[in-house]
Amino acid sequence: MQNFKQFLFLFLVVVFNSCGGSDDSPEPVIDKTPPTAPTNLQGDNITKTSLDLTWIASTDNVGVTAYILYKNGINYVATTSTTYTITELNSNTNYNFKISAKDAAENESVFSNVLEITTEQEDLDIPENVNVIWPLSGDSTFSPNSGDEIADGYGPRMLSGNYDFHRGIDFPEPTGTPIYTSLRGGQVVRVEASQPGSTFERWGNWVVIAYPASSHPNPDHSSVFQIAYLHLSSVNVNVGQNISIGEKIGEVGNTGVGINTEHLHFEYYDTIDSGLIQKRHSRNPFTLLPYTTITPTVTSSKSNSVITVNIEQTVPSLDVVEIALLVDEITINPVLNFEQRIGMDINDEDNDTYTDIDGTVINVAPTNFSEGDSMYYLSITFTNDVFSSISNYQVKLTNAKGEEFIY
Repeated sequence: MQNFKQFLFLFLVVVFNSCGGSDDSPEPVIDKTPPTAPTNLQGDNITKTSLDLTWIASTDNVGVTAYILYKNGINYVATTSTTYTITELNSNTNYNFKISAKDAAENESVFSNVLEITTEQEDLDIPENVNVIWPLSGDSTFSPNSGDEIADGYGPRMLSGNYDFHRGIDFPEPTGTPIYTSLRGGQVVRVEASQPGSTFERWGNWVVIAYPASSHPNPDHSSVFQIAYLHLSSVNVNVGQNISIGEKIGEVGNTGVGINTEHLHFEYYDTIDSGLIQKRHSRNPFTLLPYTTITPTVTSSKSNSVITVNIEQTVPSLDVVEIALLVDEITINPVLNFEQRIGMDINDEDNDTYTDIDGTVINVAPTNFSEGDSMYYLSITFTNDVFSSISNYQVKLTNAKGEEFIY
């Protein structure tokens, strides 16, 4: 009987303990500490439809299990990595991204910095029957209200109060404005980021695209040529890349030493296609670009040995290439040709006065011209003693299309 009582007592003790009557084990620890926020969220390799995100990892007292990516404030995806490629974006669209970190207990950190980006612009869809467009608007006709407003044309101008021969056209537009190729059948032959102290330090970021003669809009053109795009804020092409009309080259900027205004500088060089830059080969871009001819207003006067020619031209047609004098309908010296550098100092194009082989002194005096001006004024004087005996003369202007105007 005594043994039975001892057994019963032991049995009740075991049952009591197994039912929780006495438990010295510690309470479980609950993790309530969130990870630190991810930092330095950055975006790289931004294209029309994608970008790469990178960030610095969070820390946690137990361990980070995932990063949550938010696109435009909406939970987009979770990843365990500190890099992620976002895809299926829309072109030319603004997006913002931020990231948080989570641990195994589902504690979520505060957000990282917010990253704002704009995807790249789509290439333009140019009809097959269009072979040349303006570089900013993509139009096949001149349209200054569409983004091709001219701040400086090709040829003589005043720059900071001094005479300057401008070898291209300037289009003022904000930094980031897309720049498109103007012609079909090109190849990128040069991409540069010129450094201070270099020969082309004022050019900043620039691109040269070369073309065969067959790409020229003038079917009678017989030589290779190239186009240079200067002061870009970003470049989207590489050397050796084949490129056609309407493809994005880069974006407008103000890169280059001493360049304070945001604009695209557009240059056209004839008979070279290697990317080599030679001043004497620069030509008026109006030779390439589509525009409607607007007849300039020309007046002239003669006083003894001096003949003065005044040219007034609307901005959309800054296309004067040659000024010549006619006597009895025959062209006489001097002839001033801005493309062939006739009647100019070929060793110093920025010299406004030149004496030709016949002793004629030619002086070129442009009026200050700036964005927003509707007219361009140019005055040229020809001085030679032989003019004293001339009573009747005419002025002949030739434009970039080869059209002639007699006054």
